[in-house]
Amino acid sequence: VRATLDGHADTVLTLDASACGAYLATASKDRTCRVWALDDAAEGGGTCVAVAAGHTETVGACALSRTSAGGRAAGRAFLGTAGG
Repeated sequence: VRATLDGHADTVLTLDASACGAYLATASKDRTCRVWALDDAAEGGGTCVAVAAGHTETVGACALSRTSAGGRAAGRAFLGTAGG
C-alpha cells in the first residue's frame, strides 16, 4: 500500500488523478466524491480538501479537469461526478 486515505464511509468505486499529480478524486458508495491533496510520498497519505455531498445514490464516476499549463490547472480546475 502506497498511501491510505481515510474519509469515505463505504467502498470507493473509482478514482482519478489530476494532470499535475498533486490531487486525487475518489467516488464512493457512501454517496460522496472527495478531492485529496496528496502529501509527500514518504508520508504515505493525503489530506481531504473537498467533499461533494448531496448525491442521492452511489457516485459511480468522478473526473478532474485535464487542462494544465506548467503543471498547474489553467484557469479553474473542475470536478465532475455521476451517480449510478
